[in-house]
Amino acid sequence: MRRTLEDRRLMRSRAQRAYVNRRKQAFRALEATVASSTQEIARLEGRRYILQSMLARSVTMNESQFVRLMHEYVRMFENGFKRRDAVAASSQERFLRSIMSEDLAFHGHRSLDTFIRIFQQYSSTHLSFTIRFVSCSVVMDDDDSCLTATLQTVVTQRMTRQSLAVYFPHVLQDEALVQVLIGRSLAIPQTSVFWFTSDGQIAQYSATMALVPTFLTLLQSLELTNFLLETRQLDRAPTE
Repeated sequence: MRRTLEDRRLMRSRAQRAYVNRRKQAFRALEATVASSTQEIARLEGRRYILQSMLARSVTMNESQFVRLMHEYVRMFENGFKRRDAVAASSQERFLRSIMSEDLAFHGHRSLDTFIRIFQQYSSTHLSFTIRFVSCSVVMDDDDSCLTATLQTVVTQRMTRQSLAVYFPHVLQDEALVQVLIGRSLAIPQTSVFWFTSDGQIAQYSATMALVPTFLTLLQSLELTNFLLETRQLDRAPTE
């Protein structure tokens, strides 16, 4: 049976509607896919941000732990080793033994006992010894372990004939210079570097004092400053 013109028009109309419906369904499916992908991207971006924040907080926390340790070190020895206070001295020694290796390397020595002895001697020969925290920078490795902590402090101490005899013995031959130095308070910038093991123990230590600018300011003479510091022992560990 031959189809009439009306039948053909009706079939075309139905086919067109079906095509439009298929296009609409495909577009809605595409919209749903895009929306789902956008939501997943947002979720992943949020997850990435959270992980980055967690990592940043972890590194910051680790760094702050070592900075707090340096703060505690300065607080503990703010007035040097308190040898006349047996309880305080014992607490200070326990503190050092808790954070430093027994074979601590420093200025040519390798012994925590020697470090403690020298620290005690230094404190006992300087009156009005104080140490003030200035800043601390920490270097971390890829495993978030501390490699080094660089501590900036200012050491204040008053010069006496005893301290001159220990650290600047050659100066005693110049009584005029001795009289200039005795009783003077020095504020000496000091840089201390602490090297840490993977388990957080201090394995190595070094310290340098800005003696030249300090004494140059005090004496107002490059010649006297050079003479004073030519055989200095103030920033060097004495031999055994």
